[in-house]
Amino acid sequence: MTPIEMLSLLSVLVIASLLRLIPSRLNGYFGSDAFYHLMVARKARELGHLPEKDPGLVPEMTRVYPPLLHTILYPFKGIGERVALLGLSPIIDVIAMLVLYFIGDELGVKEPLWPVALYAVSPLNVVDAASLNARPIANLALTLVFMFSYLYWQNGDLLYLIVIALSGAGVMLSNKMAVQVFAPCAVAVSIVAMLDSPHRGIFLLASFLLAVGVATIVTLGGYLRKTLPDHIRFMRVHMAHGDYGEAKRALPSPLRLAKANPISVFAPFLGLYWLYEVGSDDLMLFLVVWALPVLLLAQFWIWGDSWRYLQFGTIPSVLIVGYALARTELLGHLGGAVLAFILAALLVATIIQLSRAVKTDPAARLIAAVRKLPPEWRTKLDGALVYSNMSHYSVPYELGAKMFSGNPSSEGMELYFKAMGKGTDSLKSIAELAKETLGRPLDYYILFKGFKESRRDGFKVLLESESIAILAE
Repeated sequence: MTPIEMLSLLSVLVIASLLRLIPSRLNGYFGSDAFYHLMVARKARELGHLPEKDPGLVPEMTRVYPPLLHTILYPFKGIGERVALLGLSPIIDVIAMLVLYFIGDELGVKEPLWPVALYAVSPLNVVDAASLNARPIANLALTLVFMFSYLYWQNGDLLYLIVIALSGAGVMLSNKMAVQVFAPCAVAVSIVAMLDSPHRGIFLLASFLLAVGVATIVTLGGYLRKTLPDHIRFMRVHMAHGDYGEAKRALPSPLRLAKANPISVFAPFLGLYWLYEVGSDDLMLFLVVWALPVLLLAQFWIWGDSWRYLQFGTIPSVLIVGYALARTELLGHLGGAVLAFILAALLVATIIQLSRAVKTDPAARLIAAVRKLPPEWRTKLDGALVYSNMSHYSVPYELGAKMFSGNPSSEGMELYFKAMGKGTDSLKSIAELAKETLGRPLDYYILFKGFKESRRDGFKVLLESESIAILAE
C-alpha cells in the first residue's frame, strides 16, 4: 500500500466514523435496543455471569438473545457504558471496512478503496452503526464467512475452513436476522462451489454446519438448547401474527427497499447483467450468489422489517460495483464520474435518513424527562413495576424500574401481540392484562408527554409536569 493509498483509506474511514457518530452527538442518546444490551451487561457484571432472566422487564422472561454483544459489553462499566453507547458500533463497522479493503484486494478487486467508499456512505449501514446493537458485529462476521469461503473455493486451503466455522459461530451468537441471511447464502455458495469442485463445495457446507457446533460449544450447549429453538419459535410467532406495526402480512414495497439501501437493491442486477453480457467469472458469480439471496429475502419476507436484511447485502453489492467498474473500459474514461455520482447519491440518501433518524428517535427526550423527576420519585420508581406509554428500553435503564413489556424472545413477542389484541389505548385494559399476566397490579403508570397516550380512565394522577405524568389505579 502506497502512502497515498494509506491516506485515502484513512480519510474514508474518518468520514465514515463521523457519519456514524452524528445521531448520538446531536441527540445525546440514540437507539432503543442499545439500552436493553446495556441492562443485560450491567446485570451480568452484578452477577459475575450473564443472567438467566432479562433484567428491567416484567414478566421476567428467559434471556435467549444471542450473547456475543453482551459478552463484549461486560467490561464497559461506569463511563465505559457511555463510551460503548457512542462508539462501539462505529468502531466495529470501521473494522468491517478495513476487512473489506484488504480482502477486496486479495480477491483481485483492482481498486479496493472504491467498495470501501461506497460502503462508508451506504445509508442503512450508516444509520444502523450509529446505535449500539448487534447487527454491525453480525455483518462483520458474515463478511469474514463469505470472503474466506471464496478464498477456500479458489485455493482449497483448509485453514480457511476454520476461519469460516469460527466466523459463522460469530454470526449465530450475535444476531438472529443475520442467521436468517447466513442460511440461504451458505446453501447458495455451497452449491456454486460444488458445481465447480464437488469436494470443496462439500467441505464448505460442512464448515457452515460446523459453525453450529462451535456456537454450541462456546455457550456450553446454550445455543442449541435455548437460542436456536427460541429463534425458530420467534419466526413462527411472526408467521402466525404478522408484522410488528399492524400484525399484517404483505410484500414490502420495492421502492421502500431501494430508499433504505439502494446499492443492495441495484447491484445484484448489475452482477446478473455482467454474467449475461461479459460471461462467467468466478468472483462475480460468487458475489452475485452472496448478494442476490439477501435481496430476495428482503423482497419476499412478508412478516415485517424486511428492509433490515439489506444491510447484510451491502458488502457483496459494493464489491460488485467496484469490480465491474474496474474491469470495464469505463475505468479509464467515465469510471471516476460514475463512481462520484454513485457516492454522491448514496451520501444524499444517507443524510436524509440520518436527519429522519435524529428527529424521530425518542431516547434523548425520554431520558431528559426521567432526569427531571424529583429525587423522591426517582427513589419510589427504582425497582417498581411500571407501565410506560413508550415501551422503550431507555425507560427501565434510566429509572431502575421494571417495565411491563415482553423481552426480545418468542415469549415476549406473544405478549406483544396479546397486548395489541386487547388494545393499549386504555390504561384500564393495560391494567387488566398486567394483572392477568403478572398475578398482581402494576405500581405506577408513566405517561410521557408528546407521545401517544392511553386514556386515563379515572386513574389517580400522582405527579404531572410538562414532560411526564405518573398515575396509579
